[in-house]
Amino acid sequence: MPLTIAPISKEITIVKMFLDSKLKSHLSSLGLTLNSKVRILSQTKGNVVLSIKGSRIALDHDVAQNIFIV
Repeated sequence: MPLTIAPISKEITIVKMFLDSKLKSHLSSLGLTLNSKVRILSQTKGNVVLSIKGSRIALDHDVAQNIFIV
């Protein structure tokens, strides 16, 4: 399921990312990698704010739609 429809406040695992290599590298430097555990803090119009390793990351709808979770 894409990150845009993930439940809020539940810990989830990133399983696939269909992003270009530059963006994937940038997100990896922020700690967002395959098999990383994240928690959705809020969602507004498809935009997502998530918590990972004590930090908050905001993703727009287009990016969040291409990240899949379990």
